[in-house]
Amino acid sequence: MLGKEPFILTSRWPTADPSLMQEDVVTIVVQVNGKLRGHVEVPNPPAEQQVLQAVRGNEKIQHWVAGKQIVKTIYVPGKLVNVVVR
Repeated sequence: MLGKEPFILTSRWPTADPSLMQEDVVTIVVQVNGKLRGHVEVPNPPAEQQVLQAVRGNEKIQHWVAGKQIVKTIYVPGKLVNVVVR
């Protein structure tokens, strides 16, 4: 009645836009023999080849696998990569 906005209890909740809630970059955890050794950031949604390429290019990971044989690389989509070395 006084020209102000309506009472807050009678107003509606704002609507969310799902496209604005999606992250542009995803952080993937990298483990070597099950121990946390680093993180890599890749565009969302992460493709397996793109993630593995980022892991191979990471200096911290190269330090932990240098001079060792990579037995297996396990990729859990969108979460982590575990590199098994011997």
